[in-house]
Amino acid sequence: MIQPRNINSKTLRQYLTKLGSRTQLTERIQAYKQWNHKISKLHPVNSIRPFFDKNTRFESTDKTVTKSEEALATSTTAAPSHNTDGNKISTTTIPRKQPTTELNLPRLLRAYRDLSKAKLATLVILTTMCGYAMAPMATNVTCLFATTAGTGLCVASANAINQWLEIPYDAQMARTRNRVLVRNVITPTHALYFGIVTGITGTGILSTMVNPLTALLGASNILLYTCVYTPMKRVTIANTWVGSIVGAIPPMMGWAACTNNLESGAWVLGATLLAWQFPHFNALAWSM
Repeated sequence: MIQPRNINSKTLRQYLTKLGSRTQLTERIQAYKQWNHKISKLHPVNSIRPFFDKNTRFESTDKTVTKSEEALATSTTAAPSHNTDGNKISTTTIPRKQPTTELNLPRLLRAYRDLSKAKLATLVILTTMCGYAMAPMATNVTCLFATTAGTGLCVASANAINQWLEIPYDAQMARTRNRVLVRNVITPTHALYFGIVTGITGTGILSTMVNPLTALLGASNILLYTCVYTPMKRVTIANTWVGSIVGAIPPMMGWAACTNNLESGAWVLGATLLAWQFPHFNALAWSM
């Protein structure tokens, strides 16, 4: 408690500063409530319900929240609603927004590159080529090219559908909030069509130009990554086991493309890559 006789200019400044900070924080919380309420009315079909930890705090920001409905309709910032019980599910609303800049060909190609995770796809293709090279059969250049092309398209499909499924969650994490779908470079529907087309095309190339076994492995990898691994990430840490299987299949695809069967060598390659991924995941978890 500040006694009147002890008040000086410095003490008064500090007191008023703290008082002003508390007032601004209260106003920001009220603005968040109004923002979420109006957005829910404008875009009820886009309401999602992610989980928030009970210790989640609102990040302070110097930006003012616009109260006009026109500005709210074009806003894409994901904001958690006020919740007094940390054990309940909070509601976050992410309204629809069309791309704000013209989507020319170079920009579209960059979006496809980011949507496919080109660097990750390159590593997967390299492991597939290693499996092909280690198989005890003569190398067929046409078959090798078809294998790499089909595998790359399958990887692009899995990554695109994965990002499409995780738009609301990517918007909340600093590591993923700059992805193309969060930034509305292309629409979610566009990304979903891209994932479907690349998946069908990649599987078709593997089936017609390589062999059905390799195509089956490629299709199963897409399903494992999008339908099993992705949903499990928010449920249990056992999702890393499924992710390791997904990473172990590409060298087996290369072996199957060369020999049209899965011999012991293919399983050794897959098991080696499977075992390597566990320390890899643990190292990533330790650094986070």
